[in-house]
Amino acid sequence: MQEGDGLEWRRITARDDWGHLEYEPALTPSQDVAVRWPDGTISTERVKGKARPVTIHDMGNSYEVEQVQLGIEVSVRGVIAWVDMRALEVLA
Repeated sequence: MQEGDGLEWRRITARDDWGHLEYEPALTPSQDVAVRWPDGTISTERVKGKARPVTIHDMGNSYEVEQVQLGIEVSVRGVIAWVDMRALEVLA
């Protein structure tokens, strides 16, 4: 996969549909993607999912749901850090 094969760098967005995040372009956990970092560095990374509880409010009612956020884990000076996919661009 490389730029020029009909692919382009796209910023990741996510739409919240009742606690379920719908990513555009579509991404799934365990998927390997070409990532362009804010400083212009390009690397291949594996997407991971991180579940967290969120509360949905609708017409006076509240619902607890589990939301899965997508990101990657990177090592920064020996510490594993989480980077949300919405902070990056992918080749799609």
